[in-house]
Amino acid sequence: MKKISLILAIVMSLSLFANQLTHQMTPAEEARKDEIGRNFYETNPPTGMVRNIAEFEPMEGVLIRYSFGINYDVIAEMSENVMVTTVVTGQSQQNTVTASYQSNGVNLANCNFLYAASDSYWTRDYGPWYIATGGDVSIVNFPYNRPRPNDNDIPIEMANFLNIDLYGMDVIHTGGNYMTDGMGKSASTDLVWEEESQSQAQILQKMEDYLGITEYHVVADPNNTYIDHIDCWAKFLDVDKILIRSVSASHAQYDEIEAVVTYFANQTSSYGTPYEIHRVYTPQDQPYTNSLILNNKVLVPITGSSWDADALQTYEEAMPGYEVLGFTGSWESTDALHCRTKGVADREMLYIRHIPMEQNAPVGVAYEIEAELTSYSNEAINSATVYYKINGGNYTTIQMSEIGENIYSATIPAQTAGSEIAYYINAVDGSDDNFSHPFIGAPDPHIFYVGGPTPPELSVNPSELNVAITPNEMLTEIIELTNVGGGEINYNLNLIETTQSRNIYVTIVCDGGDWQSEISWEIATSSGTVIAVGGAPYNGSIILINGVYTVEAEDSYGDGWNGNYLIIADADGNEYLNYTLNSGSSGSTTFEIDVVDPISWVSVTPESGSLLTNETDEISVNFNSTGIENGTYTANLVIADDRRIETIIPLTMTVSNQQIIYGDVDGNGEVQAFDASLTLQNVVGMVDFTEAQTTVADVDGNGQIQAYDASLILQFVVGIINEFPVE
Repeated sequence: MKKISLILAIVMSLSLFANQLTHQMTPAEEARKDEIGRNFYETNPPTGMVRNIAEFEPMEGVLIRYSFGINYDVIAEMSENVMVTTVVTGQSQQNTVTASYQSNGVNLANCNFLYAASDSYWTRDYGPWYIATGGDVSIVNFPYNRPRPNDNDIPIEMANFLNIDLYGMDVIHTGGNYMTDGMGKSASTDLVWEEESQSQAQILQKMEDYLGITEYHVVADPNNTYIDHIDCWAKFLDVDKILIRSVSASHAQYDEIEAVVTYFANQTSSYGTPYEIHRVYTPQDQPYTNSLILNNKVLVPITGSSWDADALQTYEEAMPGYEVLGFTGSWESTDALHCRTKGVADREMLYIRHIPMEQNAPVGVAYEIEAELTSYSNEAINSATVYYKINGGNYTTIQMSEIGENIYSATIPAQTAGSEIAYYINAVDGSDDNFSHPFIGAPDPHIFYVGGPTPPELSVNPSELNVAITPNEMLTEIIELTNVGGGEINYNLNLIETTQSRNIYVTIVCDGGDWQSEISWEIATSSGTVIAVGGAPYNGSIILINGVYTVEAEDSYGDGWNGNYLIIADADGNEYLNYTLNSGSSGSTTFEIDVVDPISWVSVTPESGSLLTNETDEISVNFNSTGIENGTYTANLVIADDRRIETIIPLTMTVSNQQIIYGDVDGNGEVQAFDASLTLQNVVGMVDFTEAQTTVADVDGNGQIQAYDASLILQFVVGIINEFPVE
């Protein structure tokens, strides 16, 4: 009997403790801050392309926790259209919650329950982050920035509950201080820097590896409160829309708030356009930005203030077509509806990736609308349609055609100068589920105007270069860059060696000891560029070139690496580094790579330039086989322009002692009419060519064997030309 009473007392005590937790750390928790992340298990990052799913994308449900931080009318509203997953301890709590739901108008058909221990109801802060890798939705877990172990494990429980993959990213964080656009850009306050012992470079690398984030906006918090969460003052409404709170000029934080507005106004969205900044007035620090976007609904916390109606109107104007709903509750300026709910990404969405047309389009040309469609449900795509209207008229439809793997295209006919064209994309999968881009479709379409200045566009010719030369020979080929659009375009050229035998692939392993969650390290070049970061356990690979590299090692607990070693070796077992931090919190070492020849067989001039309309630059691609062994060497010429477009030109140089005689397809040492005949036979599929025959038959140097090559060979034979274009 005493044993049972003791257990009940412990349970009641734990329950009371859970109810006493606050959004910020309690004094008792402050004393246990060192526990945060200590036992966190970091996995290897996902492979392939990773995309962090945004709040405004399709959601199949929402995660909340009992006891609740929201009213039943919020839960009832959410349950109308999506699954409400409630965290409960077990069947007894489920029965209690079910009875309450039934008596408060909650749609029980859209309710399920996750049996798990939890410490608090701030599911936004500790809940899972969703990513897509290819066509699969997975969860990324992270160390929650509170010493609340049950809350910290909820992402693990959700991954098991949903039967999806789980990745562990060792970056101390919290969901209330994170927002993403679903296309590789995210934002937080600098709390993320302050709470992590890792370097900023390490954090940025992990954000990219685990979430696909390539541009992370980290700004000072303008609110001057205890929480420093970005959702207390800002919100991504769409890829190119940000809502930011506003206050009067007399407000204590006016300058700081306007500073972050200026910052985001000067940034570029993933659409390549400036952000569309919307402001919601919060004179008494109302939590209006702390809303939840749930598919076509926006649930906004309201306080009974005279400014509530204006706040709802702000959302309606910024998000046409959405159902904007206000809800009262036990809201605070630092803790409201968004903090206490967490969307569950639609595992069967049809993702539409599309960059909208530029705002100004030229006159007299048709307008190609292109999108990449990925079915996360693996259902076939039944249809893809562009809906467009001219000058506010009725929508007209054009079916999109698949022009490549998952790439669909349709063309809007040319329109007269001054026309306004509004359009959106709609796709239907095999389950007849509809998805649009933008998400809301017709009420808030993409818009562009006809008659604006023609944007610059870089044309590159040819698309590849293949040369065959003898040892100790130099040969120059020309690539033409032309601005076929308007205005001015700037470009830069960069050569990247791709010859496998000339790259050193090394493996990086960090493992072998205890307390691995305490370990972090980074590797940097001699110029300070960080090329790899990680912890333990770690197993990865990287390509290295000659040079001296610096390793910075850290241990968050300060007692060394406890038997873990960082080892860098090549495929033959040659070790370039075998390092451990014997004691203390930090250390460094260096290692050298001196086995890779620098790229010397090809160069380009000039390496950069600018082009006005219809101007052309000739780029000299200089091949040099001096001192090079016989074989095939490859590189990529990367041409980057200031429209954020990269063009890759593959370069191949084949070095052989055998003299190359272009046009001599039969290899008899002479160019004859029979060589032209063989080339034509290859074009029509009658004969196959060896690699050597392909090289000598491509006399125009365009990388393809065509009838024109046969014609050139015949012209050479009869004396009309005395050399081939490739020479």
